[in-house]
Amino acid sequence: MNVNYFEDIVTALGSRQEYFPGTGGNISLKLEDGTMLIKASGKRVLHMNEEDGIVPLYYNEIKEFFHLVELFEEGEKESDAVIQRSLCGSVKGRPSIETGFHTLLSSAVIHSHSVYVNMLTCASSFEMLVDTLFLGSDIPYMNLAYAKPGYYLTHLFLDKVKKLSGRPKVIFMKNHGIVVTASTLEDAILLHEEVNERIRKYFGLQGEEYLKGELFHYNDTCSVSKTALLNDFVFSNISIFEMINNYILFPDLTVFCQDIVIADRGATEAKIVIDTKTREIIYNTTKKEAHCIEENLVAFAYLMTKMKENHLRPVYISEEEADSIRNMEQEKYRKRLLQR
Repeated sequence: MNVNYFEDIVTALGSRQEYFPGTGGNISLKLEDGTMLIKASGKRVLHMNEEDGIVPLYYNEIKEFFHLVELFEEGEKESDAVIQRSLCGSVKGRPSIETGFHTLLSSAVIHSHSVYVNMLTCASSFEMLVDTLFLGSDIPYMNLAYAKPGYYLTHLFLDKVKKLSGRPKVIFMKNHGIVVTASTLEDAILLHEEVNERIRKYFGLQGEEYLKGELFHYNDTCSVSKTALLNDFVFSNISIFEMINNYILFPDLTVFCQDIVIADRGATEAKIVIDTKTREIIYNTTKKEAHCIEENLVAFAYLMTKMKENHLRPVYISEEEADSIRNMEQEKYRKRLLQR
């Protein structure tokens, strides 16, 4: 598979906001020359066809590091250093925070934040739901407990997979999403769609169209939401957004959607303003960041709505864990990219 074909495939897949809201998720492909192509941190899957959308690197040293070096306090920094020296020459941007995880898997990897999968992973009955849908199927899968993205999630996976007789092709990650892996990108895409279709069928969502986040831009630094689903959810659940830290369903919600103010007028310095007088959701930031916030809030609204309809009890990421995510340098870097 040549690079152009790879870019064409991921661009088509990346347009699915229900799988890749904002800059979330990533895709990688290992090549025969010992390199791996992976989405650049802070970029959309949709934009992996741009000059700085893909980071090429040599993956063997990274893979060996995680296999040979046990979890330790400074391991996060050390793994970042290993990844940086594995880059292919001078490249723009940083590779995805999940680069280490991808090196341990098959040739093609898709990690999405699918709202359908997260109906399972964000539920109190997470493992039971996954087993109900996939136990006894021909899909080898694994359930992973919640772990901080990147270094700690990679080690959690590695520790668990060492105890198994075979390798899973699908990994369900609590409060995070899904990873699928296959020998070709085409097979990975088919597997990812098969898993999502099975979940949609289980919850009766097959005929429903996912409403993408839409914005109206007043100018380069002020936008307003035009997504009916989000507007209806927000103004029916103001108390949730008054205490959003208590309702973090997935990591990107705490990275991008924290600075919220409820007001009866739009005049405020907050990045996200919920105006109860005009019933508008206003974003005082760049167009790029506004789109990222909107898409993650739409995913949140969709999840909360559909989980309630299906009598699923949400389980949230703790405030301590959310603070830990926000303080990661990699996450701060992703935010800075959107503010340019």
